[in-house]
Amino acid sequence: MSQALQEISSDPSYRLVLELLAEGPRSYTGIRSTLLAHDPAPSEGEIDAVLRKLASLGLVRKGPQWTLADAGTTALRELDYLDRLPAAAGAGLAARVAQLNPGVAHPARRYDYWLGGKDNFAADRLSAEEFERLVPGLRAGVRSNRDVLRRIVRHLAAEEGIRQFLDIGTGLPTADNTHEVAQAVAPASRVVYVDNDPLVLAHARALLTSSPQGRTAYIDADLREPGTILGSPELRDTLDLAQPIALLLIAVLHFIPGDGVVQPLVAELVDVLPAGSFVAITHLTGDFLPPPVVQRHEEMQRSGRSDFWMRGKAEVTGLFDGLDLLEPGVVPPTKWRPDADTPDYDLDVVNGWVGVARKDA
Repeated sequence: MSQALQEISSDPSYRLVLELLAEGPRSYTGIRSTLLAHDPAPSEGEIDAVLRKLASLGLVRKGPQWTLADAGTTALRELDYLDRLPAAAGAGLAARVAQLNPGVAHPARRYDYWLGGKDNFAADRLSAEEFERLVPGLRAGVRSNRDVLRRIVRHLAAEEGIRQFLDIGTGLPTADNTHEVAQAVAPASRVVYVDNDPLVLAHARALLTSSPQGRTAYIDADLREPGTILGSPELRDTLDLAQPIALLLIAVLHFIPGDGVVQPLVAELVDVLPAGSFVAITHLTGDFLPPPVVQRHEEMQRSGRSDFWMRGKAEVTGLFDGLDLLEPGVVPPTKWRPDADTPDYDLDVVNGWVGVARKDA
């Protein structure tokens, strides 16, 4: 948790001052009288200490009247949001959601920020903006990844007759989620989502709703433990493993570092899929980036400021070994069966590979 949120959480007086100033500027006398009316009431010395601390954190500004700074508005909004998460997650999940650390950037929340969402925190935004300085125009690449997911799901549902989807690394719910796209084509489609972020968990319970004819489920699990996913009751109760399934690994494998590390994970998942199933993968790459940018990214990795592990086309293509790649093969996201209105971004903005393959046996 960030220092500002820690301070606000440590004493209700901090939050009360911020809430007072969110209503408008207040004089010191007005703040003091409000706080002294609370039970238990802080001393005047404690009130002064609270105001000094909030000012030192940049959350409030002192002047003829005390006012709320932009950082204070952000901190108050984030604290309110954290308060609502256990209720959103539902009974039995509050402890899991309590593990959420808004002071550390998380890929799902950073991705949400790039897509224009509001389910992110200051640490996520700072991390996202550093990547945007490294690769100007990066948000267009993020959108192209989201767009290709929509095209893939639509193709599999409409053209290949797939009615079951296993979406691992789903991220925060947004527009055109997998079940929405699939069920728009075939209302009886079934979708199982998998992620390991407590923030995603909280929203999944509330937002991943199915059509009456279909079904959705959510598994709180890590891609690095395929056995947990495959053995979960939610998966077995929702998907029929004797019928074709589309395995979606969209923008998730690049968060697992190491050469050759993801191949056995993908193979374990693919192994249980019946014939006629499909595997779709999108993956970040440095193949289109200038060498100086790649070097700066490697520096970010070494210093712990990047959780991306880029892979080249050869390694991404190798993830489909033993499968029958659909045309046009492994290509940048904007080149995979584009619609008439699909933007043709520069490849050093897209920075990704995508492929879809069929399991024939």
